Amino acid sequence: LGDGPGYRLRFPKNAYGVEGVLKTLRSCAKRVRDSFPGTHDILIGDLSRPGGGRFPPHQSHQSGRDADVGYYLASNVQNATMHRMKPGDVDYAKTWALLKCHITTDRVSRVYMDRKIQIAMIEWLRKKKAIDDGQVQRIFEVEGGDEALIRHAKEHDTHFHVRFSCDANQTECAEEEGEEPFDF
Repeated sequence: LGDGPGYRLRFPKNAYGVEGVLKTLRSCAKRVRDSFPGTHDILIGDLSRPGGGRFPPHQSHQSGRDADVGYYLASNVQNATMHRMKPGDVDYAKTWALLKCHITTDRVSRVYMDRKIQIAMIEWLRKKKAIDDGQVQRIFEVEGGDEALIRHAKEHDTHFHVRFSCDANQTECAEEEGEEPFDF
């Protein structure tokens, strides 16, 4: 992934991915930075190791299609370590702008996010009238069930995890059963 505008890498040695994923991560971080002048960079954690393959303790992050992305902090403080967050610690305007940028690429098949943060984000989205109830149910598991895009996963109160779909030129790539690009 390398350095770029609007983001910092937590572990540069674990920041390898397929070109479509890298392009989306770069462009979305820059878009949020441009939309919120003066904001601190988003912290991007693990993607994949060079060449892919097993990457303990992760169950995924093997094909360059997964990315751990920190939350923007409510007080515009730089998130340097992906520490545990309470729902009140998250800047939902910036985090939603970043997440929405990712999912509107029509390349995201799954997102993992802490349940409490999902609930607080939904509350913020409803207050801002940013999406309707039908979209909330399609996007967030806490209201839409197992078929929703964003699902709960333990230890995702430090970051959200984005699983991107296969690039068209990835001939050896296969989607997991039941996963397909989300149509926002």
